[in-house]
Amino acid sequence: MSFYHNYIGTLSIPTTEKEALLDAKMLSEHHLYLNLIYYLSPAFPQVTPAQVETLSLSSYLYFRFLISLDQLIDSSRFSLDEMRLGFEFYEKAMRGLALLYPERSPFWELFSNLKKSYYATLASEKKGSRQKGEITQASFQETAIGKSSMSFAAVFALECLQDSQANHNLLIDCIKQLHLGLQYIDDIDDFKVDFKEGQWTYPMYLTQEYLKENGLIVQDPILLHKYLYVSGIAQKNMRLAVAHFEKSADLATSAGLPLFVSFLEKQVSKCQFHLQEIENLFLKTQIKSEKSFELVEENSLDSAIQSALAYLEKNINASFEWTDFLTSAGQSTTWTSSYVGMMLAEVNSLHPLLKSVLKRVDSLSSNAFNDSSLADGDTASFIIGFQQASGIDVDPNLITKWHEFMDEDGGWVTYRDQEALRLKLEIPEETSLKGWTSSHACVTAAAAYVLAKIPSLRLDYEISCLHLATLLADKKRWTSYWWTSDIYATAFAMQALSHHPDFKSICEAPALWLIGEQHPSGYWPNPTTNESTAFYTALAIKSLITYDATSFQDSISKGVEWLLAHQTEDGSWQTNRILRIPATDVMDPSTITHWRKSSFGVNCLVDDHNRVFTTSTVLNALHHYSIASCF
Repeated sequence: MSFYHNYIGTLSIPTTEKEALLDAKMLSEHHLYLNLIYYLSPAFPQVTPAQVETLSLSSYLYFRFLISLDQLIDSSRFSLDEMRLGFEFYEKAMRGLALLYPERSPFWELFSNLKKSYYATLASEKKGSRQKGEITQASFQETAIGKSSMSFAAVFALECLQDSQANHNLLIDCIKQLHLGLQYIDDIDDFKVDFKEGQWTYPMYLTQEYLKENGLIVQDPILLHKYLYVSGIAQKNMRLAVAHFEKSADLATSAGLPLFVSFLEKQVSKCQFHLQEIENLFLKTQIKSEKSFELVEENSLDSAIQSALAYLEKNINASFEWTDFLTSAGQSTTWTSSYVGMMLAEVNSLHPLLKSVLKRVDSLSSNAFNDSSLADGDTASFIIGFQQASGIDVDPNLITKWHEFMDEDGGWVTYRDQEALRLKLEIPEETSLKGWTSSHACVTAAAAYVLAKIPSLRLDYEISCLHLATLLADKKRWTSYWWTSDIYATAFAMQALSHHPDFKSICEAPALWLIGEQHPSGYWPNPTTNESTAFYTALAIKSLITYDATSFQDSISKGVEWLLAHQTEDGSWQTNRILRIPATDVMDPSTITHWRKSSFGVNCLVDDHNRVFTTSTVLNALHHYSIASCF
């Protein structure tokens, strides 16, 4: 890609424009067209590296020109600056091609024919969007191949330089199969945008046919997009895309193109990952639909505790795991099981389920969100807290691994192994991981909460407490990174520091801040969604009980009354989006102006759909309220 960076460096344009042209996200999206010539070049050993580089730049710049042309045709996305640069790119591309191919080279006639095919396909597609008629799979594929015509120029260009067509049919078919797969995926990804801009695509046609068959009339793009998935059309087309990518990879293997094969295998993996996300989302929807929304009438403290216990007992899977929080990594198993186990063990360390859950957690040895994720500091904290609360000796090997997440200053990080994290998430080198690999108050507070109960780790506890005290300084609360409210970090920090005679006094200001955050109805809200939330209410109650139950008994009792009044008939409490997942380069989540309500991706808000995370937290708080001497 250096050829493109070098070229942009020669342009007499403002620095801001150059930075935009070198935007990492955009270049990642253009990866194929930046590298297509390189991917194909091993099949043409007589073509020199210099020729490959010149052709690569010309090929990519012509592709950028076509994007500008498409924007001109589609006036809703027209940009004058983009058009100006588009013509600059076109002229540079033509000059580069002229250096490689004399005027009488057969390349020019082949190139001209491809352009005719490309423009004819565009005209046909525009006509189809106006008429909104039937689109068969065969006509869709014909259009997709026509739109990929200009990519065939890469094969013709290399053949003309080597003066050989030995692998012509194989390479052309390889590119056809690739673009068929890409078109299936692009039409799914761009469904809402295409609808808004009046385009008519294959999945759009199939979705409308599905609605007709079911007697439905839908014009709302968001609802139409949901039907794309509910109908199974998106999933079917993704599987077709996988088949085309796999066929393309087989052909690339036959042609001896290892880098191209690697690229194609990644496309297969992305599709399969997306299909798994869809399956998980349907499972999440099913789980949520089975929960109760009817509130218990005339609830009591003892009854609420027993019902919550019964809910946790009922909602554990056959592998003795509690699951919750669906994200791009899948559902949480180990992290959730360890947290819920710790909460339950603090209520009753002899509960018959705990031994089996702990055995399951220990057997995985992943210390991670789930068994397909990387080890993280939070999960390690909760596993150790689970072991300690269960009354068993904490595993020394696990403590050694846990210490890997502790900084010298007493802060605790979520992820330590940056190289493994970058590889796992496929994050480019230019994207920072600092947000996920730096210490945060919420992670540190949870670790200190666990450390407070392990005498053998007193020094670690002291250092972590000092770090929390330093973070608070003259502020009123600790800030959360992974959670939608600062109540999480503040509640765990208060509980940790309240066990230390030298640090307990600094909790007064945070305690008063908590009181100020309480709603007149008794609950503590989720500030990101502006909803009442049992999770933050329970955390606030327990932290106030731990710090000074007597002084704050009115607020505590009011919060407990609200919890008792909002338990549902199945023993759980309704949940909302309490977990947030900033992008890896975000250090301060408050800088994100828009959080998506989604289980997938980053800068999104996630709910504990299975309600076990929230219910175990409430159960724990109610238990501590029941045994507090002042109530």
